[in-house]
Amino acid sequence: TKKDIKKMISELIDYINKYNRCNIGVNLALQTNGLIIDNNWAKFFSENDFLVGLSIDGYKSLHNYFRIDRDNEGTYNRVIKTSQLFKKHSVEFNILTVITDQLARHIRKVYKDYKKRGFKYLQFIRCLDTLEGENNNYLLTPEKYKIFLNNLFNEWYKDIKKGNYISIRFFDNIVGMLM
Repeated sequence: TKKDIKKMISELIDYINKYNRCNIGVNLALQTNGLIIDNNWAKFFSENDFLVGLSIDGYKSLHNYFRIDRDNEGTYNRVIKTSQLFKKHSVEFNILTVITDQLARHIRKVYKDYKKRGFKYLQFIRCLDTLEGENNNYLLTPEKYKIFLNNLFNEWYKDIKKGNYISIRFFDNIVGMLM
Protein backbone atom coordinates (compact mmCIF):
# COMPACT_ATOMS: atom_id res chain seq x y z
CA THR A 1 0.00 0.00 0.00
CA LYS A 2 0.99 3.67 -0.28
CA LYS A 3 1.42 3.90 3.51
CA ASP A 4 3.71 0.86 3.59
CA ILE A 5 5.88 2.20 0.79
CA LYS A 6 6.13 5.63 2.40
CA LYS A 7 6.93 4.03 5.78
CA MET A 8 9.75 1.96 4.26
CA ILE A 9 11.24 4.98 2.50
CA SER A 10 10.95 7.08 5.69
CA GLU A 11 12.70 4.34 7.66
CA LEU A 12 15.48 4.24 5.06
CA ILE A 13 15.95 8.01 5.31
CA ASP A 14 16.00 7.78 9.14
CA TYR A 15 18.58 4.99 8.90
CA ILE A 16 20.79 7.03 6.56
CA ASN A 17 20.57 10.08 8.81
CA LYS A 18 21.30 8.05 11.94
CA TYR A 19 24.30 6.12 10.63
CA ASN A 20 25.85 8.55 8.17
CA ARG A 21 28.37 9.79 10.74
CA CYS A 22 30.96 10.74 8.11
CA ASN A 23 28.50 13.00 6.33
CA ILE A 24 28.88 11.12 3.08
CA GLY A 25 26.72 12.69 0.39
CA VAL A 26 23.64 10.59 -0.22
CA ASN A 27 21.41 11.30 -3.18
CA LEU A 28 17.87 9.96 -3.06
CA ALA A 29 16.25 9.20 -6.40
CA LEU A 30 13.45 7.09 -7.76
CA GLN A 31 11.62 6.43 -10.98
CA THR A 32 7.81 6.44 -11.11
CA ASN A 33 4.94 6.28 -13.55
CA GLY A 34 3.34 8.92 -11.31
CA LEU A 35 0.01 7.17 -10.88
CA ILE A 36 -0.13 7.09 -7.08
CA ILE A 37 1.54 10.44 -6.45
CA ASP A 38 -0.58 12.92 -4.50
CA ASN A 39 0.12 16.15 -2.59
CA ASN A 40 1.52 14.24 0.38
CA TRP A 41 3.96 12.27 -1.77
CA ALA A 42 5.09 15.39 -3.63
CA LYS A 43 5.63 17.22 -0.35
CA PHE A 44 7.54 14.21 1.02
CA PHE A 45 9.84 14.12 -2.03
CA SER A 46 10.48 17.83 -1.76
CA GLU A 47 11.20 17.77 1.97
CA ASN A 48 13.63 14.89 1.54
CA ASP A 49 15.43 16.25 -1.56
CA PHE A 50 14.51 13.41 -3.90
CA LEU A 51 15.28 13.52 -7.59
CA VAL A 52 12.31 11.85 -9.27
CA GLY A 53 12.19 10.42 -12.77
CA LEU A 54 8.68 10.69 -14.18
CA SER A 55 7.78 8.39 -17.07
CA ILE A 56 5.98 10.17 -19.89
CA ASP A 57 6.04 8.74 -23.38
CA GLY A 58 5.20 11.72 -25.54
CA TYR A 59 2.02 13.69 -26.03
CA LYS A 60 -1.36 12.30 -24.96
CA SER A 61 -2.22 9.84 -27.74
CA LEU A 62 1.32 8.42 -27.91
CA HIS A 63 1.58 8.01 -24.15
CA ASN A 64 -1.87 6.45 -23.84
CA TYR A 65 -1.14 3.94 -26.59
CA PHE A 66 1.33 2.08 -24.36
CA ARG A 67 0.72 3.32 -20.82
CA ILE A 68 -2.67 2.14 -19.67
CA ASP A 69 -3.92 1.28 -16.21
CA ARG A 70 -5.59 -1.91 -15.04
CA ASP A 71 -8.95 -0.58 -16.30
CA ASN A 72 -7.44 -0.23 -19.80
CA GLU A 73 -7.57 3.57 -19.54
CA GLY A 74 -4.77 5.87 -20.67
CA THR A 75 -2.72 7.41 -17.87
CA TYR A 76 -1.50 10.61 -19.53
CA ASN A 77 -3.74 13.07 -17.66
CA ARG A 78 -2.80 11.54 -14.31
CA VAL A 79 0.92 11.72 -15.09
CA ILE A 80 0.64 15.36 -16.20
CA LYS A 81 -1.19 16.10 -12.94
CA THR A 82 1.75 14.55 -11.09
CA SER A 83 4.19 16.80 -12.96
CA GLN A 84 2.10 19.79 -11.84
CA LEU A 85 2.24 18.57 -8.22
CA PHE A 86 6.02 18.27 -8.52
CA LYS A 87 6.25 21.85 -9.74
CA LYS A 88 3.90 23.07 -7.01
CA HIS A 89 6.03 21.44 -4.30
CA SER A 90 9.41 22.22 -5.94
CA VAL A 91 10.28 18.55 -6.43
CA GLU A 92 13.36 18.08 -8.58
CA PHE A 93 12.27 15.86 -11.45
CA ASN A 94 13.10 14.84 -14.98
CA ILE A 95 11.11 13.21 -17.72
CA LEU A 96 12.02 9.71 -18.86
CA THR A 97 10.65 8.74 -22.26
CA VAL A 98 10.83 5.34 -23.95
CA ILE A 99 11.56 5.76 -27.65
CA THR A 100 9.30 3.52 -29.68
CA ASP A 101 8.96 3.50 -33.43
CA GLN A 102 5.82 5.63 -33.14
CA LEU A 103 7.41 8.17 -30.83
CA ALA A 104 10.56 8.43 -32.94
CA ARG A 105 8.47 9.45 -35.95
CA HIS A 106 6.93 12.32 -33.96
CA ILE A 107 9.86 13.55 -31.88
CA ARG A 108 9.55 17.16 -33.04
CA LYS A 109 5.95 17.30 -31.80
CA VAL A 110 6.90 15.51 -28.56
CA TYR A 111 9.79 17.90 -27.93
CA LYS A 112 7.57 20.94 -28.54
CA ASP A 113 4.94 19.53 -26.18
CA TYR A 114 7.54 18.98 -23.46
CA LYS A 115 8.84 22.54 -23.91
CA LYS A 116 5.29 23.93 -23.72
CA ARG A 117 4.83 22.09 -20.41
CA GLY A 118 8.07 23.53 -19.04
CA PHE A 119 9.95 20.23 -18.86
CA LYS A 120 13.63 21.17 -18.76
CA TYR A 121 15.31 17.82 -18.00
CA LEU A 122 14.73 15.01 -20.48
CA GLN A 123 16.01 11.47 -20.83
CA PHE A 124 15.22 9.17 -23.72
CA ILE A 125 15.79 5.42 -23.68
CA ARG A 126 15.39 3.10 -26.64
CA CYS A 127 12.77 0.40 -26.71
CA LEU A 128 14.83 -2.70 -27.33
CA ASP A 129 13.91 -5.98 -28.92
CA THR A 130 12.84 -8.79 -26.62
CA LEU A 131 15.27 -11.56 -25.78
CA GLU A 132 13.13 -13.97 -27.79
CA GLY A 133 13.68 -11.85 -30.90
CA GLU A 134 10.02 -11.09 -31.51
CA ASN A 135 9.46 -8.59 -34.28
CA ASN A 136 7.17 -6.03 -32.62
CA ASN A 137 5.92 -3.01 -34.51
CA TYR A 138 6.90 -0.61 -31.71
CA LEU A 139 10.58 -1.49 -31.70
CA LEU A 140 13.12 1.00 -32.88
CA THR A 141 15.44 0.05 -35.74
CA PRO A 142 18.95 1.54 -35.85
CA GLU A 143 17.97 3.57 -38.93
CA LYS A 144 14.90 5.03 -37.22
CA TYR A 145 16.94 5.73 -34.09
CA LYS A 146 19.44 7.68 -36.20
CA ILE A 147 16.62 9.76 -37.70
CA PHE A 148 15.16 10.30 -34.22
CA LEU A 149 18.52 11.53 -32.87
CA ASN A 150 19.06 13.85 -35.84
CA ASN A 151 15.60 15.40 -35.54
CA LEU A 152 15.82 15.77 -31.77
CA PHE A 153 19.31 17.25 -31.97
CA ASN A 154 18.20 19.82 -34.55
CA GLU A 155 15.34 20.99 -32.30
CA TRP A 156 17.57 21.04 -29.23
CA TYR A 157 20.34 22.94 -31.00
CA LYS A 158 17.88 25.56 -32.31
CA ASP A 159 16.83 26.20 -28.73
CA ILE A 160 20.43 26.44 -27.51
CA LYS A 161 21.20 29.04 -30.18
CA LYS A 162 18.20 31.05 -28.89
CA GLY A 163 19.49 30.81 -25.30
CA ASN A 164 16.79 28.34 -24.26
CA TYR A 165 18.73 25.42 -22.77
CA ILE A 166 16.91 22.15 -22.20
CA SER A 167 18.91 19.29 -20.73
CA ILE A 168 18.77 16.15 -22.81
CA ARG A 169 20.94 13.67 -20.98
CA PHE A 170 22.28 11.91 -24.09
CA PHE A 171 23.41 15.15 -25.72
CA ASP A 172 24.72 16.56 -22.44
CA ASN A 173 26.87 13.45 -22.01
CA ILE A 174 28.29 13.71 -25.52
CA VAL A 175 29.08 17.41 -25.11
CA GLY A 176 30.70 16.67 -21.75
CA MET A 177 32.93 13.98 -23.29
CA LEU A 178 33.94 16.29 -26.13
CA MET A 179 34.81 19.09 -23.72
